[in-house]
Amino acid sequence: MAINDKEIPKGVFQRVSRWLEQLKTDDRLMIIIATSRLDDLLKKLLQKTMRHESGGQDSLFSSNHALGSFSSRILLAYRLGLIDRDYESFLQTLRKLRNDAAHASQQMDLSTAPHIDRVICMQSLASKSPVWDDVNEAPIVPQSDPSESLFISLAFAVLCAELYVLDAKPFQVDDVCGFHMMRMAPEASR
Repeated sequence: MAINDKEIPKGVFQRVSRWLEQLKTDDRLMIIIATSRLDDLLKKLLQKTMRHESGGQDSLFSSNHALGSFSSRILLAYRLGLIDRDYESFLQTLRKLRNDAAHASQQMDLSTAPHIDRVICMQSLASKSPVWDDVNEAPIVPQSDPSESLFISLAFAVLCAELYVLDAKPFQVDDVCGFHMMRMAPEASR
C-alpha cells in the first residue's frame, strides 16, 4: 500500500490496525482514545518541525501554554502547512465529537444528530484521499453502521498522522529576525 506514491513502512499499518481493533467495543472509548492518539501524533509532528527548546522540557506544549490543547495544535499545524484543509476539518470535527463523548454520562448513539452528521462529515473528508479505496475493501455507508464508518475513518486518520510524523523535517528558515542580524549603517551609529 502506498500513500502519495510512498510505500508505507511495514509495521505502521499493522500497528495502527491492532491498536484500533482494541477500541471497537465502545464508541465513546474509541473516540476519546483515538483523539488522544491523534493529539499525541500532532504534537510529535509539530515538535519534529520546530526548533527544539534547549534544556529538556518544552513548556510550549504543556497544558496552560500556547500549544497545550488539541485545538491549538490543529490550528498551528494547518497554518504551517503541515496538514491540509481537509485533514484540519477532520480533526476539528473529531474534536467536537470527542467533547461530546467526554461529557456524555451514558453510551453515545452515533446514529443520532449531531453525532451522525459528524461521522458522515469525517468519512466524507477522509474518503477524499486517493488512497481511501486502498484501505477499504468495500465502501461503508455511515447511516447503516456509524460505528464501523467512524472506526475506518479514525484508522485512516491515525495512519496518515503516523506517516506525516515519519516524513516531518525541521523547517529551514533563510530569513530570521534577530539581534545578530541587525547592522546599523555607519552614519546612523553616531
